[in-house]
Amino acid sequence: MKILFLTIFSIFILQCSAYQPVVKSYQDTSLKKEQIAVLYGHEDSEFFVSFSEYTRLPGGKAKQYVSGLTKKPIIVHMLPASYLIKLECLHRKVSRISVNPSIKMDLKAGMTYQVHCLRAPNTKNKIIAYVSSKEKTKTLDTPLHLQ
Repeated sequence: MKILFLTIFSIFILQCSAYQPVVKSYQDTSLKKEQIAVLYGHEDSEFFVSFSEYTRLPGGKAKQYVSGLTKKPIIVHMLPASYLIKLECLHRKVSRISVNPSIKMDLKAGMTYQVHCLRAPNTKNKIIAYVSSKEKTKTLDTPLHLQ
């Protein structure tokens, strides 16, 4: 009985988590990895990066990544295009404060991008987003371990 309770409790906690691993920003389930772009939110000792919304450029409407009730994805599959992507950078050391910088990205089919948050040089409070790496997509659901 205790094991059953712990199992159910663990599933509940995972479902209520604020972050969801993978979200697709399109409806077509038949697309292959060569037809989409994959974004990974980077996690390090200072920031945990997730994705909150995107706007297709030029002139698109902002759309939230749909992932349950309040879950923010850490891996996003997107159609190739230019986007303005809003992030959530959760700071691990300062009372778990989060900031929401945006980054303009030209996404290419078959490519994987790793997105980071970083304290801007020579500032105290400004957080910026940047892409540390871009490579051919190898897998759709396993986070990259890129430098």
